[in-house]
Amino acid sequence: VNYRASCERCLNEYEFPQADSAGRKWEYRVLGPFSIPDYARGAYGALLTLRAIDSLGSNKGEMTFSTAMDLEFDGVKCEADFVAMKRKERIEGLLPPELIFGECKSFGKGELIKKGDLAKLKHLAKKLPGAVIVISVMRDHFTKNEKKIITQFVKWAERSDQRGRATNPVVLFTGHELF
Repeated sequence: VNYRASCERCLNEYEFPQADSAGRKWEYRVLGPFSIPDYARGAYGALLTLRAIDSLGSNKGEMTFSTAMDLEFDGVKCEADFVAMKRKERIEGLLPPELIFGECKSFGKGELIKKGDLAKLKHLAKKLPGAVIVISVMRDHFTKNEKKIITQFVKWAERSDQRGRATNPVVLFTGHELF
């Protein structure tokens, strides 16, 4: 402790309080990326999810992405936490990249995945058949209610296309996979 304290976020300097500290509660403060609620505005969840996707398969590092995408289809605005393209695995020949978009949530209490989030994903999926949909939460589980609405969404998204494959495969991640 010095006579002047420097704020680690704004770098401003402040006079250290010289008054009697009786009655004041002193605590340790955490530092790092999770020290301030919503400081990164959900970016950690998206970046950890992209890292988990990139680590799948043998073609690690063959992915490109963009985060916080504002998309508009038929006058309806949708936001995707990320849109990525990853090379499909195949021994012979080149295939077009796989389109992946996702909804990512950080830590939180209660229901993080809501019907509105899934409605947004459904709108995107209708316009992007064949794209993979990723839903992730940084905590170690989905709640009972989240599981219920996600199950309904997965049944819709994995409807069969002309070749009998899932129209929009869905991948779910929790903190177990992300960390």
